Amino acid sequence: MPLEEHEFWKKREAELGLPILARNLAHLMEYPGQGNNPHWGLLYVTAKTLYFHMFPREGFMITLMRASGRRSRQDEETITEIPLSILRDVTINRREGWLARLFAEPETLVIRYDAVGGEGILRLQLEGDAAEMKRVIGAR
Repeated sequence: MPLEEHEFWKKREAELGLPILARNLAHLMEYPGQGNNPHWGLLYVTAKTLYFHMFPREGFMITLMRASGRRSRQDEETITEIPLSILRDVTINRREGWLARLFAEPETLVIRYDAVGGEGILRLQLEGDAAEMKRVIGAR
């Protein structure tokens, strides 16, 4: 692990006051209020909380908005926190069939939790082992 990455995780653990049990690069596919605007970020978990950490991203439209003086939600670093105590279910969705195998589409981790007014759903495609992340989240 590069030194900068090691320092980032060491600092994050110090801020949280707990060790990070698992971490993964993730593509957020669905989250309440997010709409159809997927984001990349870091998914990590401690003994008490699941985190999805999104960093500012630059793109053509964001650059234009900044030039016009308007800000975008993607200009800001955001961290979504979900206490493990409110999780309902964690599953892995796999696409079946020869086409899915041919293109090696990543597995989707689906996290359901209690939210104000009903059920919240966090749907993520992980760059690493979805089964291991599910195991760590479920071992609470």
